[in-house]
Amino acid sequence: MISTVTRHPSRHHVLVPIAIILMAVAIGVSAGFEAFSYADELNDLNGLKATLNQLMTTPPDLVAMAADSTGQGMFKLQNTFLAQTLTGVCRAAHRPRLRPRYRATA
Repeated sequence: MISTVTRHPSRHHVLVPIAIILMAVAIGVSAGFEAFSYADELNDLNGLKATLNQLMTTPPDLVAMAADSTGQGMFKLQNTFLAQTLTGVCRAAHRPRLRPRYRATA
């Protein structure tokens, strides 16, 4: 008579495939988050591009800026003209260099 011995698989034979499956699921979830994040960034960039195109094609309403009662429009006008007419004033190259301070020793 031949007897058969049944062996139960060791823990390692069971845990390793389960660990591999769990890692694959974690990688899939991470890739899904990355894909949605990438899609959101693309939508944001497309929105910025549309806003830039609108601003570049539509000239500013200078009369409305000058007539603004809050002062914000006049502020925008002044800064725009200041940047165009006095470009060298705000440049760092025209600032005087700071001299090192020497202490007199007694």
